[in-house]
Amino acid sequence: MLRRPTLTPKGKDRGLPVSFRIDRATARLEMLPEFSLRRGVYDLDVALDVQRRGGRRATVKALSVLHPGDHLNVDLDIGGDGPMKVRADALEARGGALAGAIGLPADQPFAVDIDADGKESQGTFSAYATSGAARPLDASGSWTPQGGQARGRLSLAASTLTRGWMDRLGPEVTFLVTGRRAGENLFDLDARLNAENLGLEARGQGDPGKRQLGPRGVTLVAVSPNLSRITGGPPWAGRR
Repeated sequence: MLRRPTLTPKGKDRGLPVSFRIDRATARLEMLPEFSLRRGVYDLDVALDVQRRGGRRATVKALSVLHPGDHLNVDLDIGGDGPMKVRADALEARGGALAGAIGLPADQPFAVDIDADGKESQGTFSAYATSGAARPLDASGSWTPQGGQARGRLSLAASTLTRGWMDRLGPEVTFLVTGRRAGENLFDLDARLNAENLGLEARGQGDPGKRQLGPRGVTLVAVSPNLSRITGGPPWAGRR
Protein backbone atom coordinates (compact mmCIF):
# COMPACT_ATOMS: atom_id res chain seq x y z
CA MET A 1 0.00 0.00 0.00
CA LEU A 2 1.49 3.34 -1.06
CA ARG A 3 -0.63 5.71 1.03
CA ARG A 4 -4.11 6.25 2.37
CA PRO A 5 -6.54 7.61 -0.25
CA THR A 6 -7.65 11.23 0.02
CA LEU A 7 -11.44 11.22 -0.14
CA THR A 8 -13.52 14.26 -1.04
CA PRO A 9 -17.19 15.00 -0.18
CA LYS A 10 -19.58 12.78 -2.11
CA GLY A 11 -20.83 14.35 -5.33
CA LYS A 12 -21.73 13.24 -8.84
CA ASP A 13 -20.49 9.75 -9.65
CA ARG A 14 -17.24 10.11 -11.55
CA GLY A 15 -16.00 6.55 -11.13
CA LEU A 16 -14.34 4.67 -8.32
CA PRO A 17 -12.92 6.70 -5.41
CA VAL A 18 -9.55 4.95 -5.69
CA SER A 19 -7.48 2.96 -8.17
CA PHE A 20 -6.00 -0.38 -7.17
CA ARG A 21 -3.59 -2.85 -8.67
CA ILE A 22 -2.59 -6.42 -7.91
CA ASP A 23 0.63 -7.22 -9.74
CA ARG A 24 0.32 -10.92 -9.04
CA ALA A 25 -1.68 -13.22 -6.80
CA THR A 26 -1.41 -16.99 -6.73
CA ALA A 27 -3.60 -19.61 -5.09
CA ARG A 28 -4.66 -23.22 -5.34
CA LEU A 29 -8.37 -23.86 -5.90
CA GLU A 30 -10.06 -27.18 -5.21
CA MET A 31 -13.58 -27.92 -6.44
CA LEU A 32 -15.39 -30.92 -4.98
CA PRO A 33 -17.84 -33.18 -6.85
CA GLU A 34 -20.76 -31.79 -4.83
CA PHE A 35 -20.14 -28.50 -6.63
CA SER A 36 -18.65 -29.47 -9.99
CA LEU A 37 -19.65 -33.17 -10.45
CA ARG A 38 -15.96 -34.08 -10.66
CA ARG A 39 -13.08 -33.08 -8.40
CA GLY A 40 -10.81 -30.39 -9.81
CA VAL A 41 -7.61 -28.82 -8.51
CA TYR A 42 -6.21 -25.71 -10.20
CA ASP A 43 -3.21 -23.45 -9.73
CA LEU A 44 -4.39 -19.85 -10.14
CA ASP A 45 -2.31 -16.88 -11.27
CA VAL A 46 -4.14 -13.52 -11.23
CA ALA A 47 -3.27 -9.89 -12.04
CA LEU A 48 -5.62 -6.93 -11.74
CA ASP A 49 -5.43 -3.20 -12.53
CA VAL A 50 -8.54 -1.06 -11.98
CA GLN A 51 -8.26 2.69 -12.60
CA ARG A 52 -10.65 5.08 -10.90
CA ARG A 53 -11.42 6.79 -14.23
CA GLY A 54 -12.56 3.59 -15.89
CA GLY A 55 -9.69 1.52 -17.29
CA ARG A 56 -9.81 -2.11 -16.19
CA ARG A 57 -7.29 -4.83 -16.95
CA ALA A 58 -7.26 -8.37 -15.62
CA THR A 59 -5.63 -11.69 -16.40
CA VAL A 60 -6.55 -15.03 -14.89
CA LYS A 61 -4.77 -18.31 -15.53
CA ALA A 62 -6.06 -21.56 -14.07
CA LEU A 63 -3.98 -24.67 -14.78
CA SER A 64 -5.26 -28.10 -13.85
CA VAL A 65 -3.06 -30.03 -11.40
CA LEU A 66 -4.88 -33.33 -11.93
CA HIS A 67 -5.06 -33.16 -15.74
CA PRO A 68 -2.06 -31.31 -17.21
CA GLY A 69 -3.02 -29.32 -20.27
CA ASP A 70 -6.55 -28.55 -19.09
CA HIS A 71 -6.87 -24.84 -18.39
CA LEU A 72 -8.85 -21.62 -18.22
CA ASN A 73 -7.30 -18.34 -19.43
CA VAL A 74 -8.94 -14.91 -19.24
CA ASP A 75 -7.44 -11.64 -20.51
CA LEU A 76 -9.48 -8.42 -20.22
CA ASP A 77 -8.68 -4.82 -21.13
CA ILE A 78 -11.79 -2.63 -21.17
CA GLY A 79 -12.89 0.90 -20.39
CA GLY A 80 -9.57 2.62 -21.07
CA ASP A 81 -8.38 4.89 -23.86
CA GLY A 82 -6.98 2.06 -25.99
CA PRO A 83 -8.74 -0.72 -27.89
CA MET A 84 -11.03 -3.06 -25.98
CA LYS A 85 -9.85 -6.64 -25.60
CA VAL A 86 -11.74 -9.58 -24.17
CA ARG A 87 -10.16 -12.99 -24.56
CA ALA A 88 -11.13 -16.19 -22.76
CA ASP A 89 -10.47 -19.83 -23.55
CA ALA A 90 -10.92 -23.04 -21.63
CA LEU A 91 -10.14 -26.64 -22.47
CA GLU A 92 -10.78 -29.97 -20.80
CA ALA A 93 -9.70 -32.75 -23.15
CA ARG A 94 -11.80 -35.39 -21.38
CA GLY A 95 -14.20 -33.21 -19.46
CA GLY A 96 -13.74 -32.12 -15.89
CA ALA A 97 -14.65 -29.77 -13.08
CA LEU A 98 -14.85 -26.61 -15.20
CA ALA A 99 -17.61 -28.13 -17.33
CA GLY A 100 -19.34 -29.58 -14.29
CA ALA A 101 -19.29 -26.22 -12.49
CA ILE A 102 -21.48 -24.67 -15.21
CA GLY A 103 -23.84 -27.64 -15.37
CA LEU A 104 -22.41 -29.37 -18.45
CA PRO A 105 -21.47 -33.08 -18.50
CA ALA A 106 -18.17 -33.53 -16.66
CA ASP A 107 -17.30 -36.67 -18.68
CA GLN A 108 -17.33 -35.04 -22.15
CA PRO A 109 -14.60 -33.00 -23.86
CA PHE A 110 -15.23 -29.32 -23.14
CA ALA A 111 -13.98 -26.12 -24.75
CA VAL A 112 -14.85 -22.41 -24.65
CA ASP A 113 -13.53 -19.60 -26.81
CA ILE A 114 -14.56 -15.93 -26.42
CA ASP A 115 -12.86 -13.17 -28.39
CA ALA A 116 -13.82 -9.48 -28.63
CA ASP A 117 -11.49 -6.89 -30.05
CA GLY A 118 -11.90 -3.29 -31.15
CA LYS A 119 -12.71 0.22 -30.10
CA GLU A 120 -16.02 1.69 -29.00
CA SER A 121 -16.66 2.72 -32.62
CA GLN A 122 -15.58 -0.46 -34.42
CA GLY A 123 -14.83 -4.08 -33.59
CA THR A 124 -15.87 -7.73 -33.68
CA PHE A 125 -16.70 -10.49 -31.23
CA SER A 126 -17.26 -14.22 -31.29
CA ALA A 127 -18.13 -16.78 -28.63
CA TYR A 128 -18.67 -20.51 -28.69
CA ALA A 129 -18.69 -23.47 -26.35
CA THR A 130 -18.58 -27.19 -27.11
CA SER A 131 -19.45 -30.14 -24.88
CA GLY A 132 -18.84 -33.46 -26.55
CA ALA A 133 -20.64 -33.27 -29.91
CA ALA A 134 -22.96 -30.49 -28.70
CA ARG A 135 -22.41 -26.76 -29.18
CA PRO A 136 -24.34 -25.07 -26.33
CA LEU A 137 -23.24 -21.53 -27.29
CA ASP A 138 -22.57 -19.97 -30.67
CA ALA A 139 -22.59 -16.18 -31.12
CA SER A 140 -20.85 -13.52 -33.19
CA GLY A 141 -21.16 -9.89 -34.19
CA SER A 142 -19.47 -6.74 -35.37
CA TRP A 143 -19.96 -2.98 -35.18
CA THR A 144 -18.82 0.14 -37.03
CA PRO A 145 -19.59 3.87 -36.69
CA GLN A 146 -22.65 3.27 -38.90
CA GLY A 147 -24.10 0.42 -36.85
CA GLY A 148 -23.70 -3.24 -36.11
CA GLN A 149 -25.21 -6.66 -35.69
CA ALA A 150 -25.03 -9.55 -33.26
CA ARG A 151 -26.64 -12.96 -33.50
CA GLY A 152 -26.38 -16.19 -31.60
CA ARG A 153 -27.89 -19.35 -30.18
CA LEU A 154 -27.91 -20.66 -26.61
CA SER A 155 -28.93 -24.21 -25.72
CA LEU A 156 -31.01 -24.31 -22.54
CA ALA A 157 -31.06 -28.11 -22.61
CA ALA A 158 -27.28 -28.54 -22.39
CA SER A 159 -26.74 -27.39 -18.79
CA THR A 160 -28.49 -28.43 -15.61
CA LEU A 161 -28.31 -24.77 -14.51
CA THR A 162 -30.65 -23.73 -17.34
CA ARG A 163 -33.09 -26.66 -17.22
CA GLY A 164 -35.66 -24.53 -15.41
CA TRP A 165 -35.58 -22.00 -18.25
CA MET A 166 -35.81 -24.88 -20.75
CA ASP A 167 -39.05 -26.03 -19.11
CA ARG A 168 -40.47 -22.52 -19.49
CA LEU A 169 -39.13 -21.43 -22.86
CA GLY A 170 -37.99 -24.49 -24.81
CA PRO A 171 -34.72 -26.27 -25.58
CA GLU A 172 -32.89 -23.29 -27.10
CA VAL A 173 -32.97 -19.52 -27.54
CA THR A 174 -31.81 -17.57 -30.58
CA PHE A 175 -31.25 -13.81 -30.70
CA LEU A 176 -30.58 -11.12 -33.27
CA VAL A 177 -29.68 -7.50 -32.48
CA THR A 178 -29.14 -4.84 -35.16
CA GLY A 179 -28.42 -1.13 -35.04
CA ARG A 180 -28.20 1.49 -37.78
CA ARG A 181 -27.20 5.11 -37.39
CA ALA A 182 -30.25 7.37 -37.43
CA GLY A 183 -28.64 10.71 -36.62
CA GLU A 184 -25.69 12.25 -34.89
CA ASN A 185 -26.30 10.60 -31.51
CA LEU A 186 -28.97 7.93 -32.11
CA PHE A 187 -29.27 4.50 -33.72
CA ASP A 188 -32.34 2.60 -34.88
CA LEU A 189 -32.26 -0.51 -32.70
CA ASP A 190 -34.01 -3.82 -33.32
CA ALA A 191 -33.64 -6.78 -30.95
CA ARG A 192 -35.35 -10.15 -31.36
CA LEU A 193 -35.34 -13.24 -29.17
CA ASN A 194 -37.03 -16.48 -30.23
CA ALA A 195 -37.71 -19.71 -28.38
CA GLU A 196 -40.26 -22.50 -28.62
CA ASN A 197 -42.58 -20.78 -26.14
CA LEU A 198 -41.62 -17.12 -26.43
CA GLY A 199 -41.06 -14.54 -29.11
CA LEU A 200 -39.73 -11.17 -27.98
CA GLU A 201 -39.17 -8.09 -30.13
CA ALA A 202 -37.93 -4.64 -29.07
CA ARG A 203 -37.65 -1.62 -31.38
CA GLY A 204 -36.65 1.95 -30.74
CA GLN A 205 -33.83 4.44 -30.85
CA GLY A 206 -30.91 4.81 -28.51
CA ASP A 207 -27.18 5.25 -28.04
CA PRO A 208 -25.62 1.87 -27.09
CA GLY A 209 -22.29 3.49 -26.27
CA LYS A 210 -23.89 5.71 -23.61
CA ARG A 211 -26.52 3.10 -22.69
CA GLN A 212 -29.29 5.63 -23.26
CA LEU A 213 -32.66 5.36 -24.99
CA GLY A 214 -34.11 7.96 -27.33
CA PRO A 215 -36.94 10.29 -26.27
CA ARG A 216 -39.62 7.95 -27.68
CA GLY A 217 -38.49 4.97 -25.65
CA VAL A 218 -38.80 1.37 -26.86
CA THR A 219 -41.71 -0.63 -28.24
CA LEU A 220 -41.72 -4.12 -26.74
CA VAL A 221 -43.83 -7.01 -28.06
CA ALA A 222 -43.84 -10.46 -26.43
CA VAL A 223 -45.79 -13.47 -27.75
CA SER A 224 -46.18 -16.82 -25.99
CA PRO A 225 -48.39 -19.73 -27.12
CA ASN A 226 -48.50 -21.06 -23.54
CA LEU A 227 -48.05 -18.28 -20.99
CA SER A 228 -48.81 -20.50 -17.99
CA ARG A 229 -45.74 -22.56 -18.90
CA ILE A 230 -43.67 -19.43 -18.20
CA THR A 231 -45.54 -18.08 -15.18
CA GLY A 232 -46.32 -21.41 -13.52
CA GLY A 233 -49.89 -20.21 -12.95
CA PRO A 234 -53.30 -21.52 -14.16
CA PRO A 235 -53.67 -22.49 -17.85
CA TRP A 236 -53.72 -19.52 -20.23
CA ALA A 237 -54.11 -19.54 -23.97
CA GLY A 238 -51.54 -17.82 -26.15
CA ARG A 239 -51.00 -14.16 -25.22
CA ARG A 240 -49.46 -11.14 -26.96
